Amino acid sequence: MKWLEFVHVRASAAGMEWNIPALNEQLALCRAEQLAGVSVVRHTLYPGDLAVILTWQNDRQPVKTREGMAIAEYLNRFGAVEHGVWEYVAMHQPDTPVAAGQRVKS
Repeated sequence: MKWLEFVHVRASAAGMEWNIPALNEQLALCRAEQLAGVSVVRHTLYPGDLAVILTWQNDRQPVKTREGMAIAEYLNRFGAVEHGVWEYVAMHQPDTPVAAGQRVKS
């Protein structure tokens, strides 16, 4: 199963610009075997809003991981942090038509 861990921080834009290199150092510590990827995204209107998305691929119950908690703790220095776990309920490939009435897998 593929699931996401989403760590969002709301900070001043200036503060985050200075801390991107340090954030990259923190992300380099994420080396769990079942970690499929790490993404960092920034809000287009609010440059101080930054999110780290950990993508996991395993069969365990989706929970906050120690890697996600470490990132949340690090980002908490710069602003208010929201840390949550998300699971996929539907996925669509852009080049594949979606069948009418297709049900979302629960």
